[in-house]
Amino acid sequence: MLLEAYDAYGFKDMSYKEPSVKITAIIKIIKEIKKKDPSAQIIIFSAYRSFQDILYYHLAQIKGIGAEKQARYHGKMSKNKKSLELNRFIIGEADILLTIFKSGGLGLNLTCATHVIFAEPSFTYADWTQAVGRIYRY
Repeated sequence: MLLEAYDAYGFKDMSYKEPSVKITAIIKIIKEIKKKDPSAQIIIFSAYRSFQDILYYHLAQIKGIGAEKQARYHGKMSKNKKSLELNRFIIGEADILLTIFKSGGLGLNLTCATHVIFAEPSFTYADWTQAVGRIYRY
């Protein structure tokens, strides 16, 4: 069943079986958050869709997270798929939203998120502030 989910997202190469140090750290952070608050909604921003693919794969292997508890949002998705994935996160079907700074940080209202993880720094301060602005309203 999980392989079908990977195919739907266009996985072509699963040779990256071992998680990197960065992915291991993100998984540890997610586990700590979920241990303290099982209903936490987490957004993970990345600058790279390829990293999002790899992170999705590794998170799908973890009991309690899996593919069904993740949503993805990036520029290569159709408008309908973006809307579907975003709604899954907003209504709580998915606990984790993997997104890209450029697409997830612009014009969305994601105030339902309780935690944010930046997988790497944004290329520009403006992208970072836009991303934070989607989640936290001053």
